[in-house]
Amino acid sequence: MTMLVGISEQHDDGLPGSAPPCSGAAARALHPAGAARRSPLSTEVLADIATGLASVVDPGESIRPAAGRRRAGIQAPPDEVVRERLLATAGYDAWLVTWPPGAVLEEHDHDGSVGVVHVVSGTLVEEARGLEPDAAIERRQLPTGSCTAFGVDARHRLENVAGVALTVQVFSPPLGGG
Repeated sequence: MTMLVGISEQHDDGLPGSAPPCSGAAARALHPAGAARRSPLSTEVLADIATGLASVVDPGESIRPAAGRRRAGIQAPPDEVVRERLLATAGYDAWLVTWPPGAVLEEHDHDGSVGVVHVVSGTLVEEARGLEPDAAIERRQLPTGSCTAFGVDARHRLENVAGVALTVQVFSPPLGGG
């Protein structure tokens, strides 16, 4: 089970157990009234959600490659990326992703969803481009604390270039799955 920290801490408002403040846009996106929304949330709102979730993930407790699959009796290869869904709403879903050293997600799109990747720990390299076959490739390093966004008109490849990495990824509309 993913461990979240900060829930019982005291925040600036002085109330024990209160959540840290978030932007108005993120708060509106989190509200159940947004469930009827058919269009994707903006990458700015998704980045707010990812950053908020990343701030309460405890990397020391979360980095257990394939732990969930072992519990389910499924053995994952040691270099396989492991995903755990954190939230599922009608407007977006959020995932905690553990990246073993050298793990790669080959070039892919997100089937009509926009999304963000927030690096909680470690360093990834992203190669991004448009959907056209001759689109230029943009390569960038994503260190701890960085956030990258992508639209429905993009494809990207992600690679963990060092030790174990951890990311929070948020997609709208939701990718689904489990």
